[in-house]
Amino acid sequence: MTFDPTEEIEDEKALTLIRRAASARNLIYGRHVKQRMSERNFTIQDILYILQNGRLRGKEYKAEYENWVYSIRGQDLEGEEGRVVTAILSEYSIQIITVTS
Repeated sequence: MTFDPTEEIEDEKALTLIRRAASARNLIYGRHVKQRMSERNFTIQDILYILQNGRLRGKEYKAEYENWVYSIRGQDLEGEEGRVVTAILSEYSIQIITVTS
């Protein structure tokens, strides 16, 4: 079965795919998220921690990118609240879109 990023994924399955990609470090960081990480004092380790321990708090279809984005909210390594927005690219990799407090 081929992965189709235009199809909505059930919340639990999406969270499983995101956590699997985070565990395997199959993450893509674009220029935008790197800039936001610097501005907002988030490290890669903070992002990994939120993805592994946070909860899915929203999803939205982005027609311009033909993909669903999933927001994971949780605490970073210092105990501060954070949100990581991701796009599932395949069953094994995700793109980190942005990070916010």
